[in-house]
Amino acid sequence: MNLQVSFYRDVLGLSVKEPQGVKDFRDFYTVELNAGSCSLTLHTGGKRRIGEDSPKLVFRVANIHASRYDFIEKDVQMGAVHAPTPGLLMSEGKDPEGNAFAIEYRGEASARQIGTVATATRREPAFPYVSANSWRGRCIGLLRHNKFLIAAEIIFVVTLIELLSFLGLVPLISILLVIMALLWLRGTNWSTLGLSSPSSKRLTIMLGVIFGIIFAILQMDAIAPIVDHFVHVTHLQQPLPIPSSGTSPKGNLLFLINTLISSWTSAGFVEEMIFRGYLMNRLADLFGHRFWGWALALLLQAAIFGSAHAYEGLDGMITVGIYGALVGLLYFATNRNLWTCAITHALTDTIAFLFIFLGL
Repeated sequence: MNLQVSFYRDVLGLSVKEPQGVKDFRDFYTVELNAGSCSLTLHTGGKRRIGEDSPKLVFRVANIHASRYDFIEKDVQMGAVHAPTPGLLMSEGKDPEGNAFAIEYRGEASARQIGTVATATRREPAFPYVSANSWRGRCIGLLRHNKFLIAAEIIFVVTLIELLSFLGLVPLISILLVIMALLWLRGTNWSTLGLSSPSSKRLTIMLGVIFGIIFAILQMDAIAPIVDHFVHVTHLQQPLPIPSSGTSPKGNLLFLINTLISSWTSAGFVEEMIFRGYLMNRLADLFGHRFWGWALALLLQAAIFGSAHAYEGLDGMITVGIYGALVGLLYFATNRNLWTCAITHALTDTIAFLFIFLGL
């Protein structure tokens, strides 16, 4: 039911009429949506022959080609635009369960619009329809709703992270590839986790720069000194990528270049994709998408993020964990925008490494 409601509400733009204020519809046998002068009711259960017993819903649009492209970009299976009668353009599609629907355009411009189909140069992406009864369809359903499998998936990924931290056995890029495979198996992508194109790129960059500077100041002048005052331990290994020759990083251009590349790739973007993008959202899937579920997800991902930096010692893990919580709050404050978090993270590390390079 969640998949169907999400399609008609988020993709087709219908609002939920009954039940109100519900985010998880798995326990509901019927969900009623507003469809203009009438209502659309979704039912669970029952046996029917898709395409034979099911009615076809028709939605009128102002621009059929633009609407069709929008649906295709949202992974909706859509047929070609055709003209069944003069003055009418139509394109059929299917919802996640295979029920037919169509979009249509009526008007004097129909003949002119249908003529653009043959001359359109835009390449249409081919999105295969995933049946709920296929192996991947079942996999999507289980990985999205089965709490045991969600917990097992989280434990598996966290284990890989800790193996990277304590033993260095698993490259960071390998963890990212594993997560990408898991996202594919449950029918989602990075866009839903915060890497979609921001509505304002200028604002996203500006916020990343502002919070990068603020967090760098907090980390160097407040968080790290306070933690160091109460925690005194020996590091497990060198926390910074010091040149192999053993020379000081101060004034070492090779050290600066190496750390800047790391800051704007693995540290800035890959770590944000793994911890704030994947892990925090997956923990919320486990604990529930309510306040306490998200709060617990925020704290746990920060703790795991800190433990992933075990090579910096206990003081370093606590400092990094606090920083992970701050970036997690920024993720919420920016409406789950991973771009802002990644820029903030990369700039914070850049400032820290510049201070080391300059000997400040």
